[in-house]
Amino acid sequence: MKAIKWSIAAVLAVSMYGPIHTAKAADANSTNVVNEQSSSSTDDLIFQMDYTDMTVGDKVPVQIFAKGPDGSSERVPLSQADMVIEKPYLLQKLPDGSMKALAVGETNVTVRSGTNSKTLKVSISADKDIETGVLISGTMYLPVQSTFKSLGATIQTNTATKTFSIRLGDLPIQLQLGSDIAMVNGNKVKMSGKVQTVDGGAVFPATLLKTSLGAVLDFGAHYESLNINFGKAELFAYTKNTLKIAKRESQGDLAKLIGKTYWFNQFDSDYKFQKATIVDILVNDDNEFAISFQLASGKVVETYDMEYDQVTRVLANKEYFFTSDPTKIYKWSNAIWAKIKAGTISTGMTKQQVELSWGTPIDKSSLSGSGITVETWQYRNYNYVTFTNGVVSMIYTN
Repeated sequence: MKAIKWSIAAVLAVSMYGPIHTAKAADANSTNVVNEQSSSSTDDLIFQMDYTDMTVGDKVPVQIFAKGPDGSSERVPLSQADMVIEKPYLLQKLPDGSMKALAVGETNVTVRSGTNSKTLKVSISADKDIETGVLISGTMYLPVQSTFKSLGATIQTNTATKTFSIRLGDLPIQLQLGSDIAMVNGNKVKMSGKVQTVDGGAVFPATLLKTSLGAVLDFGAHYESLNINFGKAELFAYTKNTLKIAKRESQGDLAKLIGKTYWFNQFDSDYKFQKATIVDILVNDDNEFAISFQLASGKVVETYDMEYDQVTRVLANKEYFFTSDPTKIYKWSNAIWAKIKAGTISTGMTKQQVELSWGTPIDKSSLSGSGITVETWQYRNYNYVTFTNGVVSMIYTN
C-alpha cells in the first residue's frame, strides 16, 4: 500500500482509506515558480530545474545558461558548471545533465559564473514511508537504521558498546542502546526516552529529529502516525497498528459481518453450496470492499471489489448466497443434489431444482388450459427448459 498518510486523510474525510502520499510530479504552478526564481531574459546567468519539489529517486533535467565572451547566452553543460550543492548527500549530479534526489531533506543549489550566482532551494520528500514506528508510553519512536538512512546518513554499529555512529553530512550523531542521551556534534542532547530494542530493531524517540535537526513533527495520536517535515520535504511514519485502525474505521458496520457463515449459491460456481465463513472485509486504495471467505477446507477466497452498500446486498441475494445449508433445507435425493451441484438438469426436476442448478432464467412464458400449465424458461445461449405442471418435460440446449 502506498503511503498510508493519505489513507488516514481519507478516513477522516469519508471513513474509508486509500493512498495519498504519492511521488510528487512537477505541475504548471511549481514549474512557473522555479522559472520565476531562476530565469530572466536580462540575467547574465540562468539556472533552471524542471521542478524543485522532488521525491527520492526523481531525476530532474537542469538547464544553465551564461554569457559568453561575445555577450551571447551560451548553454553550460552540468558537468562543466561551477555548482555547489549545500548538502551533497541529498542531491547528485548525473552525467546526462540531470540531478537525482538521494534522500529526504532540503538543500540549496548554487551556480556561479564570474561574479554572478543563482541559488535554488530543492525539497526532497520520501518515496516510501517508515512502517515500523513504535508508540511507547505516548511517545513515538522510530527505527534507527531506516530513519537516518532515509535522511541520507551513514550508520556504523558497534555491537560491543551498543552504539550507533551516525553521520549526516558533516554532523556526527551518536546513540547508545539503553541511554536517553544523544551526542550531537559533540554535545549531549537529552532525549524524551531511551534508545531501545523493539521487535529486533533499535528505535529512538522521534523528538530527536526536532531538537537536533530542526524537523517539524506532527503526531497523530489516534492513528499512531507522524508527519516529519524539513521545510517542504516530507517523511511519514506509522506503527503496525495504524493500518488496523484506519481499516476498522473504513469497514464501519461491515466489520460486524466478520465471523458470519454463508453457503455459496450462484455467486461462484467453483464453490457452489460450499460452506464459507467471512474472515475479513478487505478495503482497497479506491475505497472499495471485498469479502474474504474461508471454506471448510481452510482455503481462503475473495470476492471482486464492490461499493460499501453492495456488500450487504450481495450477501442478502439468495441467488448468490444461502444463510443456511441448502442440502439441509431441501430434503432431496442424493441423485438430484449431484445433478444440481454439477450444474445439470433432467426431466422430472422441479422449478426450484432447476433454478438451483442453472440459476434464474432471463425470460419466462406460460400457457394454461384444460388443467395443464406449460411454462418455458429461457437461459443464455438460447437454452430453454419447459415445465408441464411445474415439472421439467422438455430441455432444449444450443
